[in-house]
Amino acid sequence: MNLQARLMSEDYGKHLMSVEDLLQKHSLLEADIHVLGERVKTVNTSAMKFVDGDAVEAGGRKSHF
Repeated sequence: MNLQARLMSEDYGKHLMSVEDLLQKHSLLEADIHVLGERVKTVNTSAMKFVDGDAVEAGGRKSHF
């Protein structure tokens, strides 16, 4: 199930075991979102370095665009 589908689910659990299962799935979803947030921060940092002219190419050479 993709991220958006998991967020849109209206399944609240029918008994304690299913509620506990949903809570565990929720924790995993939060962890996934945290990882995606960290990736976004990394991309933004790289983009800002590129925009500021501080980008370094593979091999350690500075980019001059």
